[in-house]
Amino acid sequence: METSTSSWETHEELIATENGIELTRFIDSLSPSETARAVSRLPESRQIRLLGLLSPEDAAEVIEDIPEAQAADLVEEMSAEKAAAIMEELQSDHLVDVLGEMGEAASRAILEKMPTEDAEEARMLLAYPPDSAGGLMISEYLVCRTDQTIQDVLDDFKANQEEYVGYHVQYCYVVDSYGKLEGVLRIHDLLFPSRTTELSRIMITNPLSVPDNASLKDLQDFFNEHRLFGVPVVDDERRLVGVVLPEAVEEALNERKTKTFLRLSGIIG
Repeated sequence: METSTSSWETHEELIATENGIELTRFIDSLSPSETARAVSRLPESRQIRLLGLLSPEDAAEVIEDIPEAQAADLVEEMSAEKAAAIMEELQSDHLVDVLGEMGEAASRAILEKMPTEDAEEARMLLAYPPDSAGGLMISEYLVCRTDQTIQDVLDDFKANQEEYVGYHVQYCYVVDSYGKLEGVLRIHDLLFPSRTTELSRIMITNPLSVPDNASLKDLQDFFNEHRLFGVPVVDDERRLVGVVLPEAVEEALNERKTKTFLRLSGIIG
């Protein structure tokens, strides 16, 4: 395994030669922690150049590997068009974390360059407190309607395969025509019944959920009691608005512990 120093030096060499292809291959060979260490060793101008040499998809992967504050600083130095192209590739929780670290003017400029639907979704997520269910949830999940059949869902999977492949797919959440959460389906449940079977007949009804204003402590208690892959988040009218994953809660708890330790140690105010 390469050391962080050699990773940093290799980054420097590939950035200097503007070899985007080799740079992408090299970054793909590193673990997230190695990428974060190597990027952090580079001068800020080189970090910005690094993101510019990568495709938006690969640049987004680098952004997800480094601290949100560092990512925000780099993205703010880019043009709004370039920044928006990268930010569109981030998962919703990372997108909101990075935007939340930016100044209001910079985040607004980037959102204005993003597709309308993506920008509206980001603004909705940014409106929640960061340590609430709404602030920690993701918007990449599978949703279907109670009046659809198994064949409808399978057709949707096939049509959107490229988009869904990056989702954390374990369940499909079932809503009514108003978006209210009615049930949940395990992907396994779609394999054996007749393709004409309506989802309302095979879904698990009255699924567990949490309100969008649930606190970090509420979420910790929930996952301590229920060992689930994720929990759907609903608003006051029980409309499905997102999904919280247990690893997001664990990460938020660790960040809170670190900040508390630093504050008690007199390192930060």
